[in-house]
Amino acid sequence: MRCVARTHAVLALELVNAELVAARAALVDRQSELVPVGKRATDITVAEQTRAVLRSPGGTYRPRPDYVINQALIDQVTAEKEASEMRVAEAEAVVASVYERHCAAGLGGKMVFVDLAGAEYNQDSTIMSTATAKAQTQTPTEKHEARQINTDLLALKEVMRAWATRSPRRRVPFRASPLTMVLREAFTDEAAVAGMVVTVSPANTHHAATLNALKYGSLMGTAAAAAARQG
Repeated sequence: MRCVARTHAVLALELVNAELVAARAALVDRQSELVPVGKRATDITVAEQTRAVLRSPGGTYRPRPDYVINQALIDQVTAEKEASEMRVAEAEAVVASVYERHCAAGLGGKMVFVDLAGAEYNQDSTIMSTATAKAQTQTPTEKHEARQINTDLLALKEVMRAWATRSPRRRVPFRASPLTMVLREAFTDEAAVAGMVVTVSPANTHHAATLNALKYGSLMGTAAAAAARQG
């Protein structure tokens, strides 16, 4: 019987103190305050500009002679938005200052462990037949989970492949899945160190699965080597 985890497990450990936690909480508060203020400023500005023009039957726009843009209102909401943005910047500066004062203590250091769920299929004919039989008895929820697992693993594979080439014209698809978004910092932070532990089987019946797992794991080594050369 082949047991497969139904999802990925993520454990993140970070070195923090009360001052950093409070500073981050204050930053989140300021950012949450900015969202409605910024939206209101945008909505009012767009609404005023829209009311000030007329669309002709031919699809062109011309100024509306009987409407005067309420510039005072636009200036007011713009000023409110800028003031809110300033408060966000001040909160960001506080967080940065906490890091600077405690940098020697390793504040903000982080370790992230990810237990990847196993792929729901591979090229081994024996396991394929087992997987096929299993798929026939899966519930709709289990089938959805299996598709998501495979999608995540493929997305991570594409990220590692793109990161290994590091072509300026090639976009690294971090947003392809929640898994790669979680792991984005491990690839983009120049100070980060990433590694992968691959679980394999010595059994002949699992030869294809073992080979696929080793090929998958080797992508991490390729990406790490490419990052070291370009770093």
